[in-house]
Amino acid sequence: MVSQDPTERENRNRLNFSSPTHDRGHAGPEPLRAHPKLLHQQVSLFARHFNKSPELLGPEQIRAYQVYLTNERKLATGSILIAIAALRFLYKITLKRNWSLEEVIPAPKKPQKLPWS
Repeated sequence: MVSQDPTERENRNRLNFSSPTHDRGHAGPEPLRAHPKLLHQQVSLFARHFNKSPELLGPEQIRAYQVYLTNERKLATGSILIAIAALRFLYKITLKRNWSLEEVIPAPKKPQKLPWS
């Protein structure tokens, strides 16, 4: 059995938050590359909501979809974050839109739980 230096093991297991796609603690496009079915499902739901190709939709429709997910579907913050990450991947990586994604597709903040609840 080969012994490993504990510091080396910690460094290897540590998450890489210096990635250019990492966004204030929210998953960016990178993690979705490992889950193409999830990406496809979220983009399909978005396109079906408007009955149009995502290429024809812009920031106004994205914001309206976020409001729909929050107010009408009443999805949890984590579920909305998955949809946001998929849309960011679509518009940044696939469609190569030069939008400021943090402004165009803002991510909701997870509600903080109080220590006594």
